[in-house]
Amino acid sequence: MPTDNAGFRGDIHALRVLAVFGVVLFHLAPAFVPGGFIGVDVFLVLAGYFATVSALKRIESGASFDYWQTLFSRVMRVTPAALAVIAAVVVGIVAFANPQHWEQFFTETTAASLHYENWLLAENSVDYWAVSNVRSPVQHFWYLSLLMQFYVVWPLLLRAFTWVANRVSAFQLRSVLAISTGALALVSFIFGVSVTYSPEGGYQAYFMTHTRGWELLVGALLALLPAGFRVTNWVKWTSFLSWAVLAFSMLFFSFDVVFLSGELIYPGWVALLPVAATALIVVSDMSSVNWYTKLVSLPPLRFLGDISFTLYLWHLPLIVLLLPWFSAAAAEGSLIVRLSKVVLLVLALGLAALTHRFVEKPGAFQLRALIICVFITGLLVAACQYAKVYVNQRAAASLTQLTRLIESDTACLGAEAMFAEQPCSNPELADVYIPENIGDIANYGQDYRDIEAQIWTEQHDRHPKMVSVGVSSPDALRVVLVGDSHAAQWAPHLKEIALRNNWLLDIVVGLNGRNWAAVSLDDTTRAGDVRRLLFSAVDYDVVITTQSRWYDSDAALLADTYSALAAAGRQVLVIADNPRLSDAAYECLVAATNYNELSKCELSREDGLNTVDSQIAAVQLAAAHTAAEKVALVDLTDAYCTAERCPLLIGQVPVYEDDSHLTYWYTATMAKYLEKAVLQALADS
Repeated sequence: MPTDNAGFRGDIHALRVLAVFGVVLFHLAPAFVPGGFIGVDVFLVLAGYFATVSALKRIESGASFDYWQTLFSRVMRVTPAALAVIAAVVVGIVAFANPQHWEQFFTETTAASLHYENWLLAENSVDYWAVSNVRSPVQHFWYLSLLMQFYVVWPLLLRAFTWVANRVSAFQLRSVLAISTGALALVSFIFGVSVTYSPEGGYQAYFMTHTRGWELLVGALLALLPAGFRVTNWVKWTSFLSWAVLAFSMLFFSFDVVFLSGELIYPGWVALLPVAATALIVVSDMSSVNWYTKLVSLPPLRFLGDISFTLYLWHLPLIVLLLPWFSAAAAEGSLIVRLSKVVLLVLALGLAALTHRFVEKPGAFQLRALIICVFITGLLVAACQYAKVYVNQRAAASLTQLTRLIESDTACLGAEAMFAEQPCSNPELADVYIPENIGDIANYGQDYRDIEAQIWTEQHDRHPKMVSVGVSSPDALRVVLVGDSHAAQWAPHLKEIALRNNWLLDIVVGLNGRNWAAVSLDDTTRAGDVRRLLFSAVDYDVVITTQSRWYDSDAALLADTYSALAAAGRQVLVIADNPRLSDAAYECLVAATNYNELSKCELSREDGLNTVDSQIAAVQLAAAHTAAEKVALVDLTDAYCTAERCPLLIGQVPVYEDDSHLTYWYTATMAKYLEKAVLQALADS
C-alpha cells in the first residue's frame, strides 16, 4: 500500500517491509518463506486503517465531505505507479513471454488495468478450463483491484453512517461508525468463512471482495477507536509477540497445508492470526519506547517502507517474465537460478525506488493528472484488446489452413504420420506447422469457444446442459455423447460425423460427467439427471462415452452400467482415454517457445499409460455379461504413441494443450480414424 506521510510511525513502516518481503520471497523462494502470502493480509489491515483515518479527519473537522475528492485522493496514490508497471508488463509480454500464454496474460492485464483482476481470478479458480492457467505477471494485482473497489465503496458507506449518526443523538459519531463497521466486518467474516469451507468455494474466497472485506474493515475499526484510547501496558508489551507470530506464520505456514488440506483452508478463520497480530501492533503504538522506536525507524527500514507498494507492483512481472530467461536450462535450486533470483530482487528494488521517486510520490489532486491516468488506462486496455484480436485472427487463419490440408488428404499430417508407413515424410510439410504459431496451441478461435460454452456443464449449473446436433429426421440414429472434458474434446468432430452419417447427436459433457455410472436413477444430482437421460428419458440407439484416466473409477461399477445400457437396447461405445503427460513432459510443453523446442518433448509409452484406464477393464468385464458386440472399445492409442514413445509433436501438429487434454488441432487430424472405428463397431453390432 502507498505511504501516507502524515503521522509517521516506524512500526507501521516496518510492518510494510515485513509484509512486502513476505510476499516477494514467497513468489521468489517459496521453499524458504512458504507462508509469505500472509503479507497481503497485513497490507489489507493497514489500507483500511489509513483510508479511514484520512476520511475521518474531514468528517470530524466539520469540513464538507466531498466524495469525489476523497475517492480521487486515494485513487491517485496508487494509479500512476500501477499504470507505469502495467505499461512495462504489456511490452514485457510481447518481448519475453511464451507465446502460449499471450492471450491469458493480456486478458489479465486488461482486468488489472480496470481493477477487476480479483474477480477474474475468482471466476477462473472454479472454471474448469482456466484452472490450468499459469501465473501471470499481473496476478498479484488482485490485491490492488480489491483495494480500489474498497476505495470506491467505503467513502459512500462512511457518509451514510455519518448521516445516521447525526440523527441519533444518543450516540457519538465514532460509536455509530464503529458499530456499523463492526457489523459489516462480522458479516463479511462469516460469509468469508462459509465460502472458504464450502465445497465449491476454495480458491474463490481468496480473491473475492466480500470475503476479504472484513480485513480492510478491521483496519477501519482501529481508526474508529475513541480519541484518546489507550491500551494497557500488558497489551502493549504483548504486541511484541505479534511480530513473532507474523514471522512464524511466514516461515512455517505451508502453502500446501493451508490451501490443499481439508482441515486448514485459507483465508477462512485462519486469516484471523495475521489480521489480529497486525491490529495489535497498530493499536499498541509503542512509539514511547525509545529503543523500539529507534529500531523500527532505522533509515534502511524507512526507505524500504517507502517503496513497499512499488516493490510489490514490480516484483512479480520480473519473476514471471525474466526468471525463465535468466535461468533457462538450469535446474531449480542450482547456483544459476539462485543468482538469477538475487539479480531480479536487486532489479525490483531499483525499479521500485525509481517509480516511487518519480511516479508514486503523492501531491495535491490535479484534474490534469486524472485525465492523463484515464487516457493511459484506455491506451493499455486498447493495446491488450488489439493483441487478443490479433491472436484470435492468427488462430482463425491456422484453422482455415488445417481444414484445407485435411480436405486435401495431406500425407503425414498429424495422426496420419502415426498410421502411415514409417518413416512418414512429406516435403510439403517441411516448413509448415499447425497452428502456425505455438502460442495458438490452446486457441481454436471464437467459433469453437461458442460451441464449448454451449455444451459444457459448469460447477454452478444445477442440471446438465444438453446440445443436439446432426440430422433431425425420423430415421436418424439417436446417439448421445456423455462424459467429462475428455469426452468434450471429441464433440466438434462427432458433430461432423453425425452430419455425414444421419445421426441425431446429443452432447452431455461437463464437470462430474464421469459420476453418472455411480449413482441410482433416483439420485437428485446432475449425475442422476444424466443417468435418467440415458436409461429412460430418451430411447437412444448408441451411447458414446469416455472419461479421464486420471480418476480411478471402479471398473466393476462401470461394467455393470455398460451391461445395463446394453440390456436396455443401447449400443455402448467406449473411447479409450489418451495418455497423460509425465511431470517432465508437461514442463517441457509449457516451456517450449517454438516448435523446434516442442519437437524434443516426449514421454515413454509406459509412462503415458502408467495410470490405468479403468474403462478398458470395464469393457472386458461387461463383454463377459452381455453380448460382446453391444459394448465395444474404440482404442486410438496408436495415434498418440509408437511402441516405445509418445511425442508431443506429431506430423507437424502439437498433441497436447496441457497435461491431459488433446489439442483441437490434433483431434481434427484424428477425426477420420475415430469415424472409421466407430462405424466399424456399429457395423459389428
